[in-house]
Amino acid sequence: EKDPTYALAYTGLADSYSVLAAFGIAAPRDVFPKAKAAVARALEIDSTLAEAQVSLAFILQHYEWNWLEAEKAYKRAIALDPEYATALHWYGLLLLTLKRDDEAVATSESAARLDPLSLPVGASLGMVYLALHQYEKAEAQCTKVIEMDSSFAMARTVLATVHIEMGLYDKAINELQAVAALPTSTPEDIAYLGYGYARGGRANEARKILAELSARAERRYVPPTFFASIYGGFGELDESFKWIERAYEVRDFYLEGLPRAIEGTPAGADPRAGDLARRMGLSPPPRATDTPLPRTN
Repeated sequence: EKDPTYALAYTGLADSYSVLAAFGIAAPRDVFPKAKAAVARALEIDSTLAEAQVSLAFILQHYEWNWLEAEKAYKRAIALDPEYATALHWYGLLLLTLKRDDEAVATSESAARLDPLSLPVGASLGMVYLALHQYEKAEAQCTKVIEMDSSFAMARTVLATVHIEMGLYDKAINELQAVAALPTSTPEDIAYLGYGYARGGRANEARKILAELSARAERRYVPPTFFASIYGGFGELDESFKWIERAYEVRDFYLEGLPRAIEGTPAGADPRAGDLARRMGLSPPPRATDTPLPRTN
């Protein structure tokens, strides 16, 4: 309002809308179109703004599932500002989705070197290691982030998920209970706890979480993938895929990571998983044919 020609303000507005979906607080279709309108205004004011290119890439990736156009926007941003860690941070996660694992690790590690004090960047690197089953690296990375700020939920939930995959269910559940009790906890944190209960064989507690999420969904948006993950933790695949289909219909933010997350599991071997990846344009993963990413520090 004070300066209608300030492009960074529109970029910040776009990211604020996008993050509401990213935290499972608002329905993607309620906020991503507003985000795209804001970033369009930012680019209209200054098309050379790296932050605006990254904000656009985020929308193309997580809402439109336009993987190659998202990659182009990330590359434009990095070419404009190679020191902008968020560009590398978010691009690394796209590369993970596209199963370009070596590039995902290198790009995410570059982001962490550029901004070693960023909690989200550090936790996302742990998430990349987790997805690649590099559990010791993931554990060490998340622990480093938690030592900087023990209240940062993302690092603690990633660490707990590492422990789940290592079969350390009690340790994971204790961590997830602590995160869910934080004053800054989100529905995502509650869902992680439900998944931990389900994987750890504590069915009654997990079903209480399902009931809590169902009650919340009567008042406001709750990502369908939250329900799908808990039912998947039980091994109830029909119920899980029912919720996955709902997630597809509403363009659930968290759906993007699902095909990768369930690889090697009974859910991943189910034909419905392959069909989902195909409909999302991830089977086979698309590859860009344009110029390579500029070298970073």
